[in-house]
Amino acid sequence: RIFSAFSKLMFVLLPLFALLLFLLYRGSDRYFTEHLVFTLYFHTVAFIGTGLRLVTGLFLDPGPFELVLPIFLIGYLAWAMHTVYGQKWGWTVLKMALLLTIYFILLLLGFAVAAVIGAL
Repeated sequence: RIFSAFSKLMFVLLPLFALLLFLLYRGSDRYFTEHLVFTLYFHTVAFIGTGLRLVTGLFLDPGPFELVLPIFLIGYLAWAMHTVYGQKWGWTVLKMALLLTIYFILLLLGFAVAAVIGAL
């Protein structure tokens, strides 16, 4: 039941990620749906990477490679935001840091709520 609650949580958090992008880039003349498509692409890469990490973890000891996926995803997000939104690297990194900080807080709150709901 907990895993079912987590999947529903991600369904709710995807539009929130897009909303954060919409607010961060409100002067970019982009529609919310464009931010939502960007969000879907990024989360697809994150889910594939997480799946690969879980599968390889069954056969290999992650050891020093434990941080490869988070570093890759942060780098990928920075590159994708810079490419799609076309701002200078300084602004891109600043907005990405703000986006990830807020999203991480929402993710933690969501996981806590999903765990409580799943445990009931």
